[in-house]
Amino acid sequence: MEKDFQKFFENAPVGYFVLNKSTVIKEVNAVGLKYLRALTQNVIDKKLTEFLSESAGDRLSFHLGSIFLTNEPQSCELSISLPNGAKKNVQLSSSLITINNEDFALSVMTDISDLKKNEQDYEHHKRKFLAAVENSNDAILVLDAELNILESNNKTKTIIEYTPDELLKLNISDLIVPEGETDLKIFGQFFKSRKSEGTCFIRNKSNNNFKVNYRIVPRFSNDQHLLFLNLFEDENGGGTAGASAVQSTEIFNDVNFAAAKINKQGSLVYSNNYLLNLIGKQQDQVLNSNWFSEIFDSDFSEQLRTELETALKNGKNLFEFNTDIIFGEKETKNISGSVIIERDSDNEFLGAVLIGLDTSHEKELLKSIEALNQKIESNDEVMKKSEAEISELNAKLIKVKNELKHLSADKDQYLSIIAHDLRSPFSALYGFTEYVYNDFEKLTKDELRDNFNNIYKSAKSMYNLLDNLLQWSRIQSGKIKYESSQINAAKIVNTVLELYKVIAEKKGIEIINNIDENIFVTADETMLEITLRNLLSNAVKFSERNSKVWISSDEEDGEIKFTVEDEGIGIDKDVLPKLFKLHQNKSTPGTEGEEGTGLGLLLCKEFVTKNKGKIWVESKVGTGSSFFFTLPAA
Repeated sequence: MEKDFQKFFENAPVGYFVLNKSTVIKEVNAVGLKYLRALTQNVIDKKLTEFLSESAGDRLSFHLGSIFLTNEPQSCELSISLPNGAKKNVQLSSSLITINNEDFALSVMTDISDLKKNEQDYEHHKRKFLAAVENSNDAILVLDAELNILESNNKTKTIIEYTPDELLKLNISDLIVPEGETDLKIFGQFFKSRKSEGTCFIRNKSNNNFKVNYRIVPRFSNDQHLLFLNLFEDENGGGTAGASAVQSTEIFNDVNFAAAKINKQGSLVYSNNYLLNLIGKQQDQVLNSNWFSEIFDSDFSEQLRTELETALKNGKNLFEFNTDIIFGEKETKNISGSVIIERDSDNEFLGAVLIGLDTSHEKELLKSIEALNQKIESNDEVMKKSEAEISELNAKLIKVKNELKHLSADKDQYLSIIAHDLRSPFSALYGFTEYVYNDFEKLTKDELRDNFNNIYKSAKSMYNLLDNLLQWSRIQSGKIKYESSQINAAKIVNTVLELYKVIAEKKGIEIINNIDENIFVTADETMLEITLRNLLSNAVKFSERNSKVWISSDEEDGEIKFTVEDEGIGIDKDVLPKLFKLHQNKSTPGTEGEEGTGLGLLLCKEFVTKNKGKIWVESKVGTGSSFFFTLPAA
């Protein structure tokens, strides 16, 4: 058993540490040593705080103190100081374990350096965006789906005269004068339209009316349904809605997407650093080239020219493109983007800005989205992206975040399962050995033989349980897949009943087995055994002395329904909806103070679901509980 546990400990895909209350490292696995960049002899019996900054060491001491005080799993973030002076950001998730009657923290260390870097990059880009918005020559407002004003920049105060705090109390309809009220329909129908632009009359705080050109673009936050409103000072200011965004090329210098500008003759007058790095050329190599010919191949350059001429004839100010392009001798890139057209007050063509995003590599998704976020929240260049494309990228981002969240939750869950599921067989083994130790002189040979037989069975069950947990960890890490087969459910039930027989007898609880001997199910045997073990353990745990527990089965519509019923204390109706939910289910002591982690039922739900079944509970305080789950009949 000890050998198998050590094997699991050493081969785990995350860093494992066994720490005492003073942060001294008693055990560490290979991944943990890799995180510290140290050898075993340089780590064992040393304090983990020696590898941390002073502030991180204080956080670790507080973290471990809480673990030993509350006996509840907890997590914290730390910064490791590496021998080369670099820093590594890690998350430490710990749970209390007992080894040789001494308490230790079993801690899982996960590298979150990349996640922290992404957060820092996001904050960096966010600060740049806010500076661009505040210094823009355009008045910019952010609206919600109900057209309430959420944010505004400095230029807005100059034009409309309201302070930002005053604007927060207004709806956009409070600023549009009666002649322009029909334009509210465009605002209200924004999410049903791919284009929203025009002119309307605005009334400022001094009650003066003036005509403005406006465009509405989406802010990258679909769940909040925010609108981004660009107001431009009237026609006397020169140019229309697209002019400012096209002329202010400096805003593109440090963004993570490609940008280039041509004048009315079609000559390239600007390309940003991102685009130059993408194509491997210098600024002087591409300037004054005709129709992007030094950026794209001749066929695609001609295609852009044709589409631009078509847009000019049709009065459009924007068109989109998506194409695979070979840049010189480099690899093929998939580029998605838009071309924004600039016109003067007489609607004459002045030039155009091309914005393109490299969507070739999924691993660059987060950076690409942040670049897109800047682009959307800048002026008119955001119009190049359709609502469908933004929704698709947002869904991918949410998927990535959820996967990271689930990985962290699975890691914490498995750590707690180890401590939780090993406790019951350890308790049985302890009970037998304590009984033999205290009454050894009084016991007959037959009684000793029976007790040692029970000790053997408990030890064997504990060994099997540890092996099952090891298999389950491999399933979670993707090293093996669960294997379903036709199983005699009665044999599994008998194995579980044998495991809990002594524990139930100590409380005077009678377990009544009504399982049909000929019931077969299609399931993973290990998962079924662990599910039954957890449900039976809870039934005994929450039952009073000298009561009964029933386990039974019925066949219904091609499924086998299992029932574990007790006469225990029952479950409050407010707690029932939380039983099978992570972060809401809390461990509750049994009728005689038996401890648990609250992870057992979550494990049951996961295993039953993996085996194409369902699990639910019916309970009433004071009368007992009935847990049900189904599996496909064999």
